[in-house]
Amino acid sequence: MMHLRTIVSMGVLCLLPFSAQALLQTCVVASGGLAFGSYSFIDSSPTTAVGNVAITCSLLSGLSGETVSYNISLSTGNSGSYVSRKMISGTYQLQYNLHTQSGANGPIWGDGTSGTSTVQDSYSLGLLGSVIRNYPVYGRIASGQNLPLGAYTDNLIITVNY
Repeated sequence: MMHLRTIVSMGVLCLLPFSAQALLQTCVVASGGLAFGSYSFIDSSPTTAVGNVAITCSLLSGLSGETVSYNISLSTGNSGSYVSRKMISGTYQLQYNLHTQSGANGPIWGDGTSGTSTVQDSYSLGLLGSVIRNYPVYGRIASGQNLPLGAYTDNLIITVNY
């Protein structure tokens, strides 16, 4: 059985913890903020940052070795498009994107449409304890965007299908 659980609120990956329950296991999803720090349009290199999405799953009932599988996707945020996400400060927009891998050409972390990728995982749960899996989120702001100083933010939704 596939369940859809949506985790709402992310300031470029700043989530409130959320619990989702299936018949045999429970999973908790959390993410800290992704902070790019200072950005300068005269710097010829892109500005990068790394964030994290953590998923902790535990066995509720059943036998040891129960398998948990899920797919993690990210929304478009303020921009409504995966081509270039946008952080906003007032009326100004700073283009950026989030990737599943590091590097200039890493896949864009999206929902699997429009050439984007999702992150998938599957593993067995033990009888006692829980399994924590961490998934890095690679952020990248393209260089050369001449915008006024400000605090630029975006809000995304993380969706976990399992």
